[in-house]
Amino acid sequence: MDAIRRRKIAIKILACVLALVVLVGAALCVWVVMDARVYTEEQHLYRIRKRAERRFLGEGSEFTGLEVYPLYDENEEFHYALIEFEPQGHLYVYISWGESPWNSMYGLSERDPMAPTAIWYPYVNETGTVDGVPDFESGEYVGYRVSPYKAANIQNERRYLIHLIDDTIVGHPRKVGKIPAVKRGKNYIDLVSGREIPCSTDFADETLHPKFETIYPNPVFSWDTELW
Repeated sequence: MDAIRRRKIAIKILACVLALVVLVGAALCVWVVMDARVYTEEQHLYRIRKRAERRFLGEGSEFTGLEVYPLYDENEEFHYALIEFEPQGHLYVYISWGESPWNSMYGLSERDPMAPTAIWYPYVNETGTVDGVPDFESGEYVGYRVSPYKAANIQNERRYLIHLIDDTIVGHPRKVGKIPAVKRGKNYIDLVSGREIPCSTDFADETLHPKFETIYPNPVFSWDTELW
């Protein structure tokens, strides 16, 4: 009888130990999150490049190479990157606050660099209506698979991704659009249409939003794909 009782006690103790190990393991997995701030800008770009090469440049790939560029917002902060593929195709990368065993630190604007939704069209939006603008060279109204930066032949200039902000809900501002641009003097050059935008512009002024182009008229980024 004592032997049976001791066996039952031993089984209960073992079960408790195993349960404790599982709980501790789960807690560690929850808390083991790599903070994005531990990496420098150069390290982020290197990590993005290596992951993109592993994912998109394997055997049988339609791409012959890629480059990764940092993108800065209107506050000169680095939260996005651009992957430019050769001979064509591009993706935007969002750098999230951290990385866990279940979530990548990097979100992609599209699952496929050559997806139809990755094509963008130059246009002007002055009064809430969209008017197409011709191709920079041919004069035809065509879409681009390369990024606005490559289409405009941007080489050594700092690349920007300017946010349009809707702050009508107090304490909960929303980013409602993104303008690819470069800065020249006191102006941003909007690479969707080529127009100049003063750097002093308040991009949170919702009355100005209809006048500014974004990368896609509809929709904006969904970031539904992760770059592991």
